[in-house]
Amino acid sequence: MLDTWKNYCQTNGLGQWVATPEDLIAYLQYIYDRSKSVSSVYQHLSSVSFFYCLRGLDSPSYSPLVGMFLRGLKRQHLKITGPASRAKPITVEILKKLRDYLYEKPQSLRIWRTIWRIHLAFYCLLRWDDVCRLTVRHFTTYFLNLLFKINFFF
Repeated sequence: MLDTWKNYCQTNGLGQWVATPEDLIAYLQYIYDRSKSVSSVYQHLSSVSFFYCLRGLDSPSYSPLVGMFLRGLKRQHLKITGPASRAKPITVEILKKLRDYLYEKPQSLRIWRTIWRIHLAFYCLLRWDDVCRLTVRHFTTYFLNLLFKINFFF
């Protein structure tokens, strides 16, 4: 990434280590136009800032102008691409379809554990990664009812 910065400076007649915030903003706009990715802009900004710090120089990336540019770039990017899509939350209907699909398979202990964990996570509002870490020692029977205690610091 630093090579891109060096090439950009040479092409535009800028000094590598004496760039102004305006020069850095023009470079970041160039990167965005080339990649159409905000994360790529942040990666390039971090590499330029890091190498300025290694040389003991004040990085132009700390300028308020650069911060304003980045906020504007994020807004512009959201207008073009739309908001990030998120996974839909699981519903009872989806859970029933999943259970029916798993019941069609040949029954094994692994499938029963999976069905049980899915139901436990959904109806007890637990995180899936916490449910996957549960073992037999977290459960106890009491008057034919199954109780469980979850220690979140496994």
